[in-house]
Amino acid sequence: MSKPRVFVDTNVLLDIVLHRTRHVRDAMTLMKLGMDGRVELVTTASVIHAVRYVAMRDRGRACIELLDTLMRNLTLIPESMDALRGGLSYKDPEDAALAISCLEQGIQWLATRNVADFAAFQERGLRPVLPSVICARIMI
Repeated sequence: MSKPRVFVDTNVLLDIVLHRTRHVRDAMTLMKLGMDGRVELVTTASVIHAVRYVAMRDRGRACIELLDTLMRNLTLIPESMDALRGGLSYKDPEDAALAISCLEQGIQWLATRNVADFAAFQERGLRPVLPSVICARIMI
């Protein structure tokens, strides 16, 4: 049986990089599951760029080393032109493009704190959930 592939959204990575007190524990637990090989954590280059931009703005260069460490435990998936175009018709085209990219790659789990932003894709098989929900399911 192959391990689950879990897409890691921007806000989850920012919880770690910016050490957001209320959320960092769940995000770190998810990353540990990836480091332990229990799940494959994936994201896109656009997510990494967004995290870097926000982290640099809020914390300066000190965050770059941590982001680099996190990146070593992530697999990048492509954002196709179809995903980018498909996202344009949604209220949040960036989130829609990420969701479409997940579906194109056969990824069902999307770790995010903005579950409602991905609700339109649930009927297509995407499961946007809080990191704590994924951790609870995997650790059972």
